[in-house]
Amino acid sequence: MTAVPHQIVSARDLSKSTPVYNVCDYGADATGANESAAAIQTALNAAAAAGGGLVLVPAGIYNISQILQIGSGVTLQGDGMGATTIRAADGFSPAQVGALKGLTILVVAGSAGGSNVVISGLTFDGNQANISRFPDWANEVDSHCLDLRNVDNLQISAIEIVNAIRYSMFIVQCTHSYVSFCRIISGQEPLASGRTQQDGIHLSGCRWCVVADNNIDTGTTPGVGDDAICLQALTSGAPLTDITVTGNVLRSGARGITLVPYLDSIENITITGNDIYETQDDGILFNVTRSGPTCSNITIMGNTLADIAASGNGHGVNLQSITTPGYQDVVISGNTFHGFANTTGFGIYAGMGGGLLIEGNNFDGFRGSRVINIGDRGIPVTGFQILGNTLDASAAAQGAVGVMVVDSQDGVISGNMINGNASMSSNGVQLLGMTAAVTGVVVNANRIANWGTGFVESNAGKQPDNNSVTSNLLYQCTLPVFTSGPHDLIANNSGAVSLTAQTVASGMTIITAGLVLARVNGTGTIKNLALQAGTYGGQIVTIVNESAVTLTFSAARTSHVADGILDIIPALTARAFIWDGTGLWYRMD
Repeated sequence: MTAVPHQIVSARDLSKSTPVYNVCDYGADATGANESAAAIQTALNAAAAAGGGLVLVPAGIYNISQILQIGSGVTLQGDGMGATTIRAADGFSPAQVGALKGLTILVVAGSAGGSNVVISGLTFDGNQANISRFPDWANEVDSHCLDLRNVDNLQISAIEIVNAIRYSMFIVQCTHSYVSFCRIISGQEPLASGRTQQDGIHLSGCRWCVVADNNIDTGTTPGVGDDAICLQALTSGAPLTDITVTGNVLRSGARGITLVPYLDSIENITITGNDIYETQDDGILFNVTRSGPTCSNITIMGNTLADIAASGNGHGVNLQSITTPGYQDVVISGNTFHGFANTTGFGIYAGMGGGLLIEGNNFDGFRGSRVINIGDRGIPVTGFQILGNTLDASAAAQGAVGVMVVDSQDGVISGNMINGNASMSSNGVQLLGMTAAVTGVVVNANRIANWGTGFVESNAGKQPDNNSVTSNLLYQCTLPVFTSGPHDLIANNSGAVSLTAQTVASGMTIITAGLVLARVNGTGTIKNLALQAGTYGGQIVTIVNESAVTLTFSAARTSHVADGILDIIPALTARAFIWDGTGLWYRMD
């Protein structure tokens, strides 16, 4: 499903073909001085009994002391958010509605749900600060402003929700639903009651739904405001499928968007074109905590994530899966990650899963510790692609890593621009074996610049092996490549060129670390030279003799040059050498 432009139909236009039930005609008080729940409910009941109709709530403030129930075919419409407000009265302590256990403003009438329900042009005020006492039957965790369940064709547009006790909007096992152009403000400050988990929009077990063009702000206080949007499969037998989340502006006291396959799966989700900023924790989280249910066929595309993890916790996109494969066939493409508040966090973290494509993303001014992290100790990722991303980690912490692969297999890292912070302890691409060897990873055609080590294999229990590092440009890296896997393919990588010629004299060593071309100059007789030992098997370096005299090497055992004193470089010529990985350079021409 994709979002389409939405046009709000005025009450006047709708009334031409639909019966209108004005709540003021039933005794509702728009001044807020008197209680209006009974009058509004009477109008809602009349519309439902007639098989449907428009319940009009004119501009004003309507205090209610009981939970309102909306039936099938009913449209509840005000004169616009901020103009028409339905507000829980001070000390709101309504009677129980069916099996629902919460202090809620609006629910769907009847346990079986309904169809063709429309809610538009209203502000709902949960009045949380003035609700301190709950009836014996009530449960605070079920107290949501809007609690709408088992509805087919649910349309919610241009409404505002403020001061919710818990979730602002709870939509459960609804189909063909559309939530658009709404504004939700909650979780702005700590409450004496300690109320938490104030999600903006929370969908559970829904199908064929669109959440589009909403503005949701759940605050900046960790532990108070919760997820801006939560997609959850809370009940076994009720998966959450075919959901589009697009064009929303989200700030959160916790996470921008969370996917929770709790007791069933989450499938066919598109998260596109959202602006997620100043979250306290993750920008987008896959919260997989148990075996079985997974997230599959998920597309995260064209979103902007700015200043994420402001509380110092969380990651940009966090595919959290600790003990079981938690996702399959996930695409993270064309997103912009601007700034990053958590200096120990990751731009993208992928826990256990497979079929992951990370492509064409831009990380601008990243300040965390790892821009892209694939796998973890004992938490492998199988089958991943990291293609054509731009990683700017020039502002990252010391020891940062551009792309880290841990205990994972069968991946491709290709065509990326990976720029570092020039820290000696930093690594552009690192393959780390802890409880499993990193194998079958292809690192090809990347531009890796300004790192302590451009590419490195690290053995922290298991030696990475059978990997391929080819045709990369390793520029201004102190050590271009460090690899120790005996079956690796290391070929055609190029590094930096010395900007100024080294001045040499007899008995000196020509520096080659970090260079593919070393310029050398000197005067007089120059002999007994040595080449610095290579850094990896297959390293190629060209020595350019800019001197007017011949360069002569020392014997093989002291020069690192296989031919020793037989291998000379005449004046104003150049020769290329290749390192055999064990102790000698061999001339290539």
